Amino acid sequence: MIAHLQGTVQFKDPETAVIDIQGVGYRAFISGTTYAQLPAIGETCRLLTVTHVREDAIHLIGFHTDEERRLFLLLNSVSGIGTRLALAALSALPSMELAAALRDEDLTTLTRIQGVGKKTAQRMVMELKEKVTELVATLPESSRATTGKQTTSKGNPTIRQELHSALINLGYKKTQADQAVRTVMREKPSSLESALTMALQALA
Repeated sequence: MIAHLQGTVQFKDPETAVIDIQGVGYRAFISGTTYAQLPAIGETCRLLTVTHVREDAIHLIGFHTDEERRLFLLLNSVSGIGTRLALAALSALPSMELAAALRDEDLTTLTRIQGVGKKTAQRMVMELKEKVTELVATLPESSRATTGKQTTSKGNPTIRQELHSALINLGYKKTQADQAVRTVMREKPSSLESALTMALQALA
């Protein structure tokens, strides 16, 4: 089982990354949150991984943080939640905000995840509430702080400007970036990572 990849970023998009390690390219499926944390192509990075074995394929799932990887494994254990939907959940919300939504039975937040309806959200809460509460309790204080109330960022010039710049760097036109930023900032994202994830979903 491959526990992590450390090498050069050869390719990246919001769903996959290819890490070159001594001439061999390892393709990993990733969340939008991990994508936002990846360095530029050609630079070195380290991805924590989970190896997912199927009858017809072996896939690597990559994560920027151990918290994200642990939450993915919990999500993937829920009946009806496969790899794709687990990654969609981690793309829709930073891992600790997602953990907080599960812990607090926040169905409104959970049903914002693409592919998650009310029944699926209820099943996620039922099966994971206690487990994510235990997960949050094991985290450092700095990580647990992100599971509290989100700070208002609608007027935060730093997130707004950095989000706009990130979208332009990804190849979107200025008009597309402008519209996406306006849409995302109305939702008051708590961080650049969550803002970028929301923007990419809006532009998809």
